[in-house]
Parts: sequence; structure tokens; C-alpha cells
Amino acid sequence: MFPLKIEKMTPEKINEFDKYFANENKEFFFEGMWFRNQRKENVNQSDYVDEKTKRRRYLHFYNSYINDNGYFSLKNVYIYVSNTLPKEENEKYLNRIMVPLKKNFKEVEHNVFELDDLCVYINEYDVHPKNILSQEVFPQNYNSVDVLVTTKGYNYKPV
Repeated sequence: MFPLKIEKMTPEKINEFDKYFANENKEFFFEGMWFRNQRKENVNQSDYVDEKTKRRRYLHFYNSYINDNGYFSLKNVYIYVSNTLPKEENEKYLNRIMVPLKKNFKEVEHNVFELDDLCVYINEYDVHPKNILSQEVFPQNYNSVDVLVTTKGYNYKPV
């Protein structure tokens, strides 16, 4: 499955990739993060109403790309998504994930799924470890669900 070919590159694109993006190992790493929370401090952007609407979503990715025989290809993938939401919302979210996972992936451990060289890890928390660390308190009816998608053996640094 990996490297996953994305697009056939022209000789010019291959040259640009090698010259401007690829490191000495001929890889390009792309990292990003997105964070959204509902707090009084960002009420205009977050739809914050009161302490009962304190949702939080966090996304972090760190992927590596290569030139695979003339194809711009995804060599390794790391995508981490964390949702702290009302329990009923997280339950619906988790069900939408688990149905296709259980249908198409092999569950190798509890909430650990594999398909070829792709791995998916699901973690559920009544109180997320980051909440304990930051002393962040959420309403009683909230919990957290973390989903990590990564290629098998990818040496990523967890958040």
C-alpha cells in the first residue's frame, strides 16, 4: 500500500522536488496542526455559549513524501485526531469510525487495527491525559476520543 502513489511527475516537477523539497535522504516531511476549542477568550470564533459548550478538537499530522520512480508518493503517514466532546457526540463519532474499521481492518489488539502496512489506534478517555497535565476541566458529560493513523514502523514522535 505504501508508498502511496499520488501523482505522476513531469521531469520538471521531479527536478523541483529534488531541488527545493527533498532532503539528503530524498524525502520531504510535511507537518501541520489544527486546534479548535470553545472558550470565553475566543467566543467570536468558537461558538462558546457557556461552560457546558466546551468542545475541543486537535489535529496533528507529520507525513513524508518521496519521488517513487517518477511518482510523487506518500511514504509514511502520521495523523492524530483528538476530540473532547459531549459523550453522546463522541459515541456517534466513534461509531462512524469503528464500523468501517471492523469491516475492512484486522483488529490485532483491543482498538488497534491493521490493514497491510497501515495502523489505526483508538483511545478513549474519561479525562484526557493532556487535561490532567494542563489542569483543564471539562463538563461531567464530556469525554475524549483519540484516533491515530500511521504507517507500520514509522518513527514519529507522539504528541
